[in-house]
Parts: sequence; C-alpha cells; structure tokens
Amino acid sequence: MNLPYELRRYVPLNKTVEVVLPDSTHLKGIAGLFMPAIDSASQTQQVLIRVTSSINIPENLIAKVRILKSQKTNVTSLPKPAVLSDESQSNFWVMKMIDSVRAVKVPVIKGIETGDRVEIIRPQFSPNDKILLTGNYGLPDTARVKIVKK
Repeated sequence: MNLPYELRRYVPLNKTVEVVLPDSTHLKGIAGLFMPAIDSASQTQQVLIRVTSSINIPENLIAKVRILKSQKTNVTSLPKPAVLSDESQSNFWVMKMIDSVRAVKVPVIKGIETGDRVEIIRPQFSPNDKILLTGNYGLPDTARVKIVKK
C-alpha cells in the first residue's frame, strides 16, 4: 500500500485493515512492514499488507485499503439520500413527517460520513420519527406529501 505520510499515525504495525479488491471482494489484512523510504513526489510510504485469506491475489492488482481513522458508538445516523443541503453545502436538513400528510424541514448538524450513512449530531431523532428518503429534494419548508408504498 502507498500510504500518504500524514495518515501514518492511523496505521500502526499489526493493525487490521480492510482490503477491497476491484471485484468488490473484501479481505482482512494486517499492516506488516513499513518500507524505510518515502516517495519524494507523492510523499507516500510503502506499507506491506499481509492478507489473511487463501485467495491468490495477482501481482500489480490495484486495490483499495480502508483505514479506520475514528469510530463512534451509539450514534444516530441516516441514509445519505435523507440529508439535503444548499448549493454551498454549508446548511443541511432533513424532511421529517409531522403527521400522515405533512413533512417539515428540520435543520441538522452532520458528523462522520461513511459510504452510505451520515451521522446526525443534532437534533436527536427517535426511532419512531419518519424521515423522507426519496422525493424530498426541492420541497418547501412545510410540504404536503403522499406516501407511496412500493
């Protein structure tokens, strides 16, 4: 793996990392050895990853390595399509159902984002709250909606 030097603190020796192959196969790997030189142009350091799988990986295959930089537990998160933003992506909100036919705009403060989820720091939502996932773009602050089940 070619690791940007500024990310080195997140990959200590013997740390478990996730290796994602181009065919979307996910493998577990362990950071085994840091090479003693830095590439001066890209400021990356080569790290050998030992894959803990019996799958033969061809030489020169380009894979992605997912590195855990921070982790939180017991947080509220929503699917990415539920969280809307303005053009500058400085204000974020969701459309929350307040009864069976009306949805209102609720400003939110985002936290960590993953591939398909967004952490919501404020406000706190309950498991019973209904948040619009589709058809929510371009709605006014209060909108009359019709829920259609697929």
